[in-house]
Amino acid sequence: PAAATSAAAAAAPGSGARAPAASGMRARASSRSGSSVQGASGGEEALVWAVPVCYQLPRKVVVKCLETLDASDSPDRPGMLYEQTLRAMVTRFDSVFQGAPSEARDLARHQQLASVVEHLRKHTRRRRGDVALQEGLVEWEHTKRIYELFTVSLNMFERIFFTVDVSESTSILSQICSAFLVLMIILSIVTWIMSTLPYHPLRQIPEGCVGTQPGDCAPEPASEFQTIERLCVYVFTVEYLTRLFTVHSVRFAILDERFLEKVLTGGVTRRNGGLEERAGSFLMRASTRSSAKVDRTASTVSCGGTRQSIHLDGPIKTTIRHFFAPASLIDLVAILPYWMEVMSKGSTHGGALMVIRVLRLTRIFRVFKLGRYNEVFTLFSSVINQSMPALSLMLVFVLLDCCLFGALIWFAEQGTWYPPEHEKLLELGITGRGAYLRQSVDSDESLSESPFVSIVHAFWYVIVTITTVGYGDIAPVTMLGKMVGALTILNGIIVLAMPIGVVGANFSSEYYRVLDEKKRRARLKQQSELRIAVEEEQDAALIKEGEEGISPKSPNSVEAGDASPGRVTQATELHRLALARERILSDAEAIDSSWHDLLPKIRYTELSSAFRRFLREALIPHSKPDSRSEGHAAIVMVKPIVAPSVLASLDVLTNLVYSSISASTSYEDLADLGLKEARELRQRWSKFADRFWEYVIEMCRVEPPSEPPEYFYLKAQLVRLATVSASGHGAGGGACGGGGG
Repeated sequence: PAAATSAAAAAAPGSGARAPAASGMRARASSRSGSSVQGASGGEEALVWAVPVCYQLPRKVVVKCLETLDASDSPDRPGMLYEQTLRAMVTRFDSVFQGAPSEARDLARHQQLASVVEHLRKHTRRRRGDVALQEGLVEWEHTKRIYELFTVSLNMFERIFFTVDVSESTSILSQICSAFLVLMIILSIVTWIMSTLPYHPLRQIPEGCVGTQPGDCAPEPASEFQTIERLCVYVFTVEYLTRLFTVHSVRFAILDERFLEKVLTGGVTRRNGGLEERAGSFLMRASTRSSAKVDRTASTVSCGGTRQSIHLDGPIKTTIRHFFAPASLIDLVAILPYWMEVMSKGSTHGGALMVIRVLRLTRIFRVFKLGRYNEVFTLFSSVINQSMPALSLMLVFVLLDCCLFGALIWFAEQGTWYPPEHEKLLELGITGRGAYLRQSVDSDESLSESPFVSIVHAFWYVIVTITTVGYGDIAPVTMLGKMVGALTILNGIIVLAMPIGVVGANFSSEYYRVLDEKKRRARLKQQSELRIAVEEEQDAALIKEGEEGISPKSPNSVEAGDASPGRVTQATELHRLALARERILSDAEAIDSSWHDLLPKIRYTELSSAFRRFLREALIPHSKPDSRSEGHAAIVMVKPIVAPSVLASLDVLTNLVYSSISASTSYEDLADLGLKEARELRQRWSKFADRFWEYVIEMCRVEPPSEPPEYFYLKAQLVRLATVSASGHGAGGGACGGGGG
């Protein structure tokens, strides 16, 4: 299998990219030499030194696509889909990510597909019996062999690009490169800031400089700082050029989950939570969905009479998108000034020197390169994006305040106009022009030129005042001006309070959302590890049966000579029971997630605890199946026993759910839990309760309540208890008396 996987999907040298550079890539090798997974405990994947040749698609993407397809093929039997559907899924995947046809590669791919399909058939026969195979179905769950079919072979350009550009790789070399780049960015910024300190060891006047004109012999950074700057620029240049000259063959589509879902599902529609969702609908926006027809055996979509092909971008388009991406432009601006200064050495043109001096300031853009490696930048940008409406409203208010209070303060503090050559102007040293004079700040008797020459000149005072900064460089001196200043300060508090409150609330919600996302990822990781452990356990059991010479179809197959009809029926019933419990638990988890998003925290905690207690009581079997039973008796013993108290608990929980929803429902239009959301929560719970009742009726046995004892029986029991108690007391007293005598 490892050799077949390595030859699974060779990359086309000229394949393009679907989207700009992604933030991270978990490169996993599907062969043993690429990455290894620890035993049945579900340990983490081992790090490899270089980006592996074989990149396996994320399991969550493949699982989501398989669930979409099996919901269409076998809605009543989750985890199963038609073998032809799986082959068509692999064909679509190969048509997009395979290169030019090759006889050797096609043969290896055919052998790999045949090996995996044969494994799935044995796996299905072992767990589901021959009935499912006769219908053309195979079970894809609880086996990891199916993920071998969705592996992409990375070309050399892709491996180099992801090593240099991506920081979240499982490759040791990629992590070293990322850490080195972050270190160089920090070193460059720190040394540049330190080189601006006006101290002799840090900044020195060039030797031999004897200029006396302004601007001559300006101190320059020490030679050590210049050496570090050159080293950092060389590193950034190599990084930028490496990514620029390798991006043409990078297929970013393997990192785009929506694109992968579109390719693997072929546009199959699934329903989730009552909402219809078409996988990859972004490729069909221009067409009418009512007449959409999907070809599930090719990489094209027929929609509204037109066929749209699913393909990767070409090398030129990929390079252009990468070049004009914001991150790439920041990298270019960070290194361009240095090389412009190097190329303009010896130039005496004053304009060129001024441009270079201005471009030197763009080195500060290297700070934004850290945004790709620090989640603080991501959190900040997300909060700003969410707060843009409030910030835009604040900007409008500031402009209005500038116009309103600028006009008022100009009217109050403008002063009196004095024509040119007036004696008062001459005393102040103002010649050749007229000016507005007002009362001086230092003395009530003297005059000084008014700083509020116009409304535009008053904007600075208004902005400084409404932000409650108050530099004091400009201040009113008249009573009317001070009243206007007081109103400006009070208005500024109101103007700033609204957006600051919104930004603070958005930051709090985004911060806790990030924490919840980390917890969710941790839970998904645990679920993934559990899934991997189950898959390895099932595959190991299948391999063990093959080594012992046991036919995989003997446990459940009706053709096996040593399997009685009772055993076959019992195994089938056990499997149906397990699937029903998994479906109930999956629905319960989705309902709990919706409660978490919409209900208040206190009510959610109470409701979720009660719900989980009910599930533990309802789904944990109270009796183990008797494997020695035959025929109808085996079926009876397979069914778990459900106490009537479980159904009563369901009714109590239903009342608690409805009361919690009613108490938390808001009748405002923009509320998180409005009437529409409350109705959806009620409908989802009603469907869950109906499904649980169907589970109890069809697959369980309800233990009939025992009749209460009669009064004479209770009296007899009391007499017996009294007799036993008296005899025990007498025996104990004799022992004590004997010991005392």
